[in-house]
Amino acid sequence: MREEAPKKRRRTPKKMTQERMERQALHYLQRYPASEAHFRRVMKRKIHRAHQAVPGDYDAYQTWLDATVSLCIRIGLLNDQALAQSLVRSYHRRGLSRRAIQQKLREKGFKGDVIETEIEGLTVQLNGSNVDLVAAVRYLKKRRFGCFSKRTLDHDARRKHLAALGRRGFSYGLSREALEMDRDAADTLLYQNESAL
Repeated sequence: MREEAPKKRRRTPKKMTQERMERQALHYLQRYPASEAHFRRVMKRKIHRAHQAVPGDYDAYQTWLDATVSLCIRIGLLNDQALAQSLVRSYHRRGLSRRAIQQKLREKGFKGDVIETEIEGLTVQLNGSNVDLVAAVRYLKKRRFGCFSKRTLDHDARRKHLAALGRRGFSYGLSREALEMDRDAADTLLYQNESAL
């Protein structure tokens, strides 16, 4: 005979206060880096849930949220510029194209000027090298495509590799250029740009 596990008691919902909102914000930002826009979305969801459970003054919640955001910016937990720079470098190392990086950052709530500034900063760090070509070659090496493949490329394999690069946001011309590189040229390109990141 199987014993039933005791049911967990549900927590009784608590009224949202400014101190509680600040504690939740600090807890969230210490665990997850977020842009200001993304952080506002998360906190608005928390406010909405708390308001449904225990109704309160919704206008006061918005004022508290603004104060909490400015507190987090002041103490350095919210810094869109630094987070965008880190994400741009990370996405580039993973082999994402400039267009794909821009799209991912827009989805995370970064402003257009912050995105452009950080992508231009990446171009400067790569000493003027083609950002997309370097990222495409990194992706080829990671996936063992193109010149990094141990097999010779037949028509079907080449088509699949081109499709994979296209899904990463690279243009057809750049994808062909990356696939047609010989191993020495690809290794040289990666070596020259490795120290930049």
